Amino acid sequence: MIIKAIKKLIEFFVNLTSQKTAEIPKAKTPKKSSSDAPIKQTVQIPENEIPLSTDDNGIILVSEESIPKLEPGFSLDTCTLKNCEDFSTIGHVLNSLPNKPIYVPSLVRDEFHDKECTKSGRLRNFDEALAGLAKSLHRKIYYVEIGTQTKITCWYIRNLSKYLLAKWKRFGLHHPDNIHLAFAKITGSTIITSDKIMIRSLKQEQMQHIEF
Repeated sequence: MIIKAIKKLIEFFVNLTSQKTAEIPKAKTPKKSSSDAPIKQTVQIPENEIPLSTDDNGIILVSEESIPKLEPGFSLDTCTLKNCEDFSTIGHVLNSLPNKPIYVPSLVRDEFHDKECTKSGRLRNFDEALAGLAKSLHRKIYYVEIGTQTKITCWYIRNLSKYLLAKWKRFGLHHPDNIHLAFAKITGSTIITSDKIMIRSLKQEQMQHIEF
């Protein structure tokens, strides 16, 4: 009995050592999570970013859709641009003002009559006057599209200008000066003008202005 037991014990150890070593399963390579994937860089344009273009004279062109995003600056009326054309020293005066944008609404182009001459006797030309102003200033000039004297395409300027005309007509405000007031009011800008009637209306409306 003892011999049989010893034989079985020997057979047990022989079988145990002769068994093939079980293969260790390879660890699975973890899949990359979505956070490990390459991140595409996208450029986000701020909400207040204004799509702009520039003409050959460095004048920045602004569409009417961008008007509510414009920061407060200085708005020139037709009289001021004519004064700048007649007196070259005015550029130095404008350069001495705080460093803010200079706005020229498209209405000024419509009011710039070729029949009227400069002090030198030359027929006035809006494009030449604006280009000359740009060369004399050390700051950006924005030409803002709002429409013409007979058709203001920017509806919020059109509506506000009608309201201002009805409000201050008894003080002498007339078309198209009411449009200049509306543009300046919407952008929070300071009007630069030598028009006495406009100045009177600006004072009544308590708007910032500079008497040229």
